[in-house]
Amino acid sequence: MRARLFDLLPLLLLAGLAPLLMGPEDDGCLVPCYELWEATDQVTDKKTTVSFSVTAGQRYDIILRSTDGDADLYSRDTSPVNLSQWDCRPYLSGSAEEVCSITPTSNGTHYVMVHVYSGPADWNLRVIESDAGCHAGAPGSLSHCSAACTCGYELGDCDGHDECGDGLTCVQDVGGDYGWGSTVDVCR
Repeated sequence: MRARLFDLLPLLLLAGLAPLLMGPEDDGCLVPCYELWEATDQVTDKKTTVSFSVTAGQRYDIILRSTDGDADLYSRDTSPVNLSQWDCRPYLSGSAEEVCSITPTSNGTHYVMVHVYSGPADWNLRVIESDAGCHAGAPGSLSHCSAACTCGYELGDCDGHDECGDGLTCVQDVGGDYGWGSTVDVCR
């Protein structure tokens, strides 16, 4: 997966984005997780689009965290995404976390767009390659972490240390720091 993400580097640099590539050895994730990019002070109606390679049957959680303004996540399989053509659009108002979980049926390309509905907006976009049969809910949901399917760094909702990966602890009531509800517990 890491080699395919490096294919994005020229596109991200041309778009003026600051890419951050992270892997399991960097942040304690039990499954590969990669922070693709972040942006600050983006103006209203700014659209940022990227694509990444996907593997059939592999689950990916695409997570947009906006800390200021209102940035919206759009996701589409096999063809470029835009404001009217998408497969997933959570469309939450204000500063929030939006998640699209996908499990492609064939190898190929997946497209993601962040649209700043109301700016200026600061946002961070992450794609997490998950175990398709492991996590029951989206990151931040009550059923995402379990002792049988532990969560990696900055994921939740955990109910105890046994639901976090090796070397991580379950920190209570910090979900608000990650765009989730304030009572969500997160592995760190």
